[in-house]
Amino acid sequence: MRHPLVLLSLCALLLPLALPAQTSYFGIPDNNAASGGGNVIPFGNGSSGTWENQRYQSLALQKFLPAKPGLLQSIAFSPTGSGTYQFKAMIVRIGHNTSGAMGPSWNNSFSTPPATVINQVNYNWLVTQDTWSPMPFSSPKPFIYNGKDNLVIEVVALGSNMNSKASFHRETELRAYKVGFTLNGRVATYGNGCPGSNNKEPVFADYSYPLIGADHFQMGLADAAPNTSAFFILGTSKTAFGPVALPFDLGFLGASKCFLNSNIVLLLPGVTTSAAGEARINLAIPADPGLEGGMVYGQWLVADPKANAAGLVTSRGMELILTEMNLTPSSTTSAAALRVQLGFI
Repeated sequence: MRHPLVLLSLCALLLPLALPAQTSYFGIPDNNAASGGGNVIPFGNGSSGTWENQRYQSLALQKFLPAKPGLLQSIAFSPTGSGTYQFKAMIVRIGHNTSGAMGPSWNNSFSTPPATVINQVNYNWLVTQDTWSPMPFSSPKPFIYNGKDNLVIEVVALGSNMNSKASFHRETELRAYKVGFTLNGRVATYGNGCPGSNNKEPVFADYSYPLIGADHFQMGLADAAPNTSAFFILGTSKTAFGPVALPFDLGFLGASKCFLNSNIVLLLPGVTTSAAGEARINLAIPADPGLEGGMVYGQWLVADPKANAAGLVTSRGMELILTEMNLTPSSTTSAAALRVQLGFI
């Protein structure tokens, strides 16, 4: 693993432009959400050790897509049942394909680096039987389709609460998948936070899985004071900040029972919380295999003048173990991909 300070090359993603345009939907192979048999691949059926953790790719041929460049706005699948499905992590990547074929390894399916349009830990998805059920993109960075190539859609679904009858309609285009797929990364909170003037402790929310090379990595904040400044710090240690042992009690500043849980290598520009006390930052993790297994720590610092004399409250710490999406060969391709609908503007 290379020195974790290379994480200083993390960069903020560009916010998408507001484009007032109509969305056109392209179903593969058509826009009939209720046709085709059912399949538990790739979203699983909740059976631990069998169908619970999967990686999947399907090929969307250009003939099903718009014949001009466009902004990919949405992706949707058609379930055979209804409910709210919960996953420990959901990752969706989309990229161009010029060969019209898949494999032999996962990354060989892409002719250009894929974009991470969804990357979220503790993912909840509301679906309705026999209708197109959209998966909202968590990335603020738009995916631009070039109007001439095929697309590869990759889904990594880890853990689920889906029952044994849950499935999604399928069709006859190419797919590849692996059951029992694992990732070596980890996301876990540690330490203590402290309550703000709203009597709530600011907490991490809507956060991403720490994938090396992900152009979308999000850290969200909830339960903070409304309409105030929040700062996110990144560090490389949760035990020491120079000569100072961590966690470090900020009581001497007037922030009683608040702690610094990470050293500070990078302090990101402040963001303003919403009226609901929410905020988020979006980063990119460099595509550097040397980061495999690297440990990074983060924490939110929230300005809250009414909370204490320091006007500052803190969240718990977040420990991140970085991992690469492994490039081992995919399974043999077969003609059983899920029906999917893409929306372009």
